[in-house]
Amino acid sequence: MKRKLNKTAVKMAKPEENRKSQKFFDGGGLYLLVNWITDRHDPKQRSLAKYWRYKYHFAGKEKLYAIGHYPDLSLDDARDIHMQLRALLAKGIDPAQWKRDQEAERRRVANNSFEKLTRLWFEGYKNTVSEATAKRNIRRLEVYAFNRFGKRAVDTIRPREILEHLDTIKGTTRGGTRDKVKVLIGQVFDYAVLHEYCSQNPVRLLGRNAIQYTPTKPHASITSPDEVGEFWYKVNHALDGSFEAKHALKLTALVFLRASELAGAEWSEIDLDDARWTVPATRLKLTKQGKADPNNNRTIYLSRQAVQIFQDLYPVTGNRQHVFASPMNRKKPIVPDSIRKGIRRLGYGNDDLTSHGLRATAKP
Repeated sequence: MKRKLNKTAVKMAKPEENRKSQKFFDGGGLYLLVNWITDRHDPKQRSLAKYWRYKYHFAGKEKLYAIGHYPDLSLDDARDIHMQLRALLAKGIDPAQWKRDQEAERRRVANNSFEKLTRLWFEGYKNTVSEATAKRNIRRLEVYAFNRFGKRAVDTIRPREILEHLDTIKGTTRGGTRDKVKVLIGQVFDYAVLHEYCSQNPVRLLGRNAIQYTPTKPHASITSPDEVGEFWYKVNHALDGSFEAKHALKLTALVFLRASELAGAEWSEIDLDDARWTVPATRLKLTKQGKADPNNNRTIYLSRQAVQIFQDLYPVTGNRQHVFASPMNRKKPIVPDSIRKGIRRLGYGNDDLTSHGLRATAKP
């Protein structure tokens, strides 16, 4: 095909005198349309606008394809696109219809992308869990899923792709990072299926054994009578640290609560006359709905030794909100990590005993 234009001709092109527009043909149906544009505020002022167009015939009809604006698209750019459109035409594809299909697909993907549907799912999900859990989980998806699937339409994402991507994520124990990301991706797809953005959830198609997990190591604990006796002796005779933290560790071995639940104990929850401690659902590890239901309050019946610990604490913190008020700030409780540090000061390593592992002592 013989080309008629060059870069200089394109740059200098303008309509002939007394004409508002003119076409400058390059060959093969490609031409440059040049228009005079009059300033609506000052009719004496005008400027040139140049557009690349492709005139062709399809199914016996003359059609026009708008390629783009010059100088945004140079002569070489316009020719490259022109050749691509001619190739489509040679395959029996109408370039104008192909362009409409491409734009429709881009709109569909934009409205159907994994990231967009994740945001829609999250609007409902965040009302079912605590604020901290909601923030943590949306961050997991932003970090571990959006980089691979964020811009993809959900109905184009296949089970094998998800499996391969999960294999790149560290935290391979059951319940670890990879497992959490898999569950969250699955929840987003459940939302997508429910609202008919796709027909099936690819995560559910993976099956139970598709992902290989590293065996989970349980929290280090003590369970034999001799171990418990040695621990209790150390707590009573060898533990240093603040008065509040020492008593918190003692109580941990008697009530088996999570460190965060125990450290945040308030005097309003304690009834020493009935030897009872009622932990409100708002402080327990529950969903947002669970925390809002007072039927989920947990009642702990206190042993004689536990009652004595509270009685020892009352003269020190009884005029405060928190049973284990922080020595650094009496308006706040000690941090849960104080219990872990107390265990370390007793000589127990992380492989010997953890604060969470103390709960295993209560198991039969």
